[in-house]
Amino acid sequence: MLKNRAIAIFLSSHCPGELPCRERFSMLKIRLPRSRMPMSISRFSLGIFLLLIAACSSQDQAGTSQAQPPPAVVVAPVISQTVPITGEYVARTEARQTVEIRARVEGFLEKVLFKEGSQVRAGQLLFVIDQRPYKAALQEARGSMAQEQASLGKDRKDVERLRPMVAEDAAPQIDLDNAESAVEYSRASIERARAAIAKAELDMKYTKIS
Repeated sequence: MLKNRAIAIFLSSHCPGELPCRERFSMLKIRLPRSRMPMSISRFSLGIFLLLIAACSSQDQAGTSQAQPPPAVVVAPVISQTVPITGEYVARTEARQTVEIRARVEGFLEKVLFKEGSQVRAGQLLFVIDQRPYKAALQEARGSMAQEQASLGKDRKDVERLRPMVAEDAAPQIDLDNAESAVEYSRASIERARAAIAKAELDMKYTKIS
């Protein structure tokens, strides 16, 4: 009788119904007598139980595979043609020739006469530094030059006036010596003034950077 019940359970689990296989199997109950079963009946029941588990798992896998849609595949015709080899890279460009520019005089930058990234020629004017303090220095040096030249002219006249007076003992020799020394001092002052003018003119030139 136990063997017939097990077969009935196996057949009912394979019959189509509204409930899934696992739910139908969970609702089935096997009532066995409390008495000790023979060895052959226990083995037979174990075999039926394993068959039920295998059948349920196969049906569940089949249902899952049927529920998933097929994957989308994109196709395109193969065309043979010449394609240029190109690549995009992140980089920083640098000029082939670079020149370091340093100002020779101090001052505020007044003008920038080129655009960044543009081509420049040799000798082209690029920057202009504020020229007002250097113009003032140049005028001051020229004024000192004029002052020393005037002093030299006065000292020469003193020497020309004192020479005949010293020759006639009308004036002491020391006055003539002082006048001649003043002439030499004025000449040296003029050379110093010329150097100051040259330096001021050079500084004015350095305010233009090319």
